[in-house]
Amino acid sequence: MRRKPKQIRAKRMVDDIIQAGLQCVAKNGLEGTTTRHIADEAGISVGTLYQYFDDKEAVYQSMIEKARDEIVQSLLAITPQIVQIDFRSGVLAILHEFSHFLEKDKGRYLKVFQYVGHFELLEHIRVIEMQLTQMASLYVMRHPEDVAPEKMQVMLYIVMNSGIATLIRYLSDPAPPFDREALIEGLADMAAACIQL
Repeated sequence: MRRKPKQIRAKRMVDDIIQAGLQCVAKNGLEGTTTRHIADEAGISVGTLYQYFDDKEAVYQSMIEKARDEIVQSLLAITPQIVQIDFRSGVLAILHEFSHFLEKDKGRYLKVFQYVGHFELLEHIRVIEMQLTQMASLYVMRHPEDVAPEKMQVMLYIVMNSGIATLIRYLSDPAPPFDREALIEGLADMAAACIQL
């Protein structure tokens, strides 16, 4: 990002550009989106866009950061509920939260995550994993008899890398072979099997 927004108006402009980028990627795909598309969608000139972002890749990076931050916020919101219920139900709730997140606003974040191979995502995934780790730690403290703590990192890795990637692939399929609930149940069963004592 070229210019760090300090004033409310400038922060709003950056958010408008990011929102426009999300809309454009949802409509045109990653390759079909240009800075012109993003600027037009935001109702600004391309020159104004370049005051805030070096190029469309910088807009895309900000889109991923926004998605990451929203995922973390949604996980924070459900943490008190998760630590109160059994492990499998907690994994189900987390997977449902991710699924709803990916589908909201006509799937605009799903469209962005379909292009994750184009982005350097490791740093963003680590932020989400840290939130899941904190959630898991709270769960283990509350339910030490249910979970082998040394297996928790393996389960988190599987949920993060297999579960979320599988959800993205499933939600991207125009004609999935089974319903979403069956998929989420299967992923929860897999995660629960990983932490058996």
